[in-house]
Amino acid sequence: MLMRETEGPAAFDAEKQNEPVNPDDCFFLEEDFVFWEDRWDSERSLVEHLGKRGRFVGACDPSLGREGKHADDSAIITLLKDTDSGTLYVLDADIDRRKPDRILETILAYQRIRKYSRFGFEANHFQSFLAEELQRRSRGASLNLPVEPVTNATDKIGRIQSLQPLVRSGTLQFSRRHTLLLEQLRLFPKASHDDGPDALEMAVATARAARRTEMPVVPRNSRRVIKVPRIDWSKGPF
Repeated sequence: MLMRETEGPAAFDAEKQNEPVNPDDCFFLEEDFVFWEDRWDSERSLVEHLGKRGRFVGACDPSLGREGKHADDSAIITLLKDTDSGTLYVLDADIDRRKPDRILETILAYQRIRKYSRFGFEANHFQSFLAEELQRRSRGASLNLPVEPVTNATDKIGRIQSLQPLVRSGTLQFSRRHTLLLEQLRLFPKASHDDGPDALEMAVATARAARRTEMPVVPRNSRRVIKVPRIDWSKGPF
């Protein structure tokens, strides 16, 4: 019973009881996932294909407040949004157990590469202080991370479930590299952890709230040049 509580009922039943998760109990089915790698052979190809239509949006679920082996992981998600079609491509799904200070440093490291146009950060309760510290450190490092504190007042299961139509239609596309995120989605809501899906929902909400008019545009007959952020590929993606 201790193992079942620690690992979660779905993983325990599948691994120890030889009882796979009933698909009727899950919101996200294996056959519904669309992988952008089936069309583009690399992240760089996808980014270059979208060009100025592409926009980097991120979100973080810091998941603070629990200690020990029951502690939740923090999750950092990066989406590339096609501002014409609204399609969202998951580029980063960094799910790991981190102390608060390391969470902030990891986000700033992503900002140096991604140059987010918007970044949602869960700020419920005392996590709001962490969001403020992230903004302060970003300014101190001249990174200008556009932090948007997110206070979730609605049911988590309902929020994550709202992603299902986007997944099934291919509006939200994934990478096979992100095995932990995919596993948490497949087992949701019976997985022992849902930090990845929670951060994914925040990233999607942040991306869909952005207006096309906020995209940098070069006016006609203007000599002004607006540089589109590019990724330093020499170090490879996170």
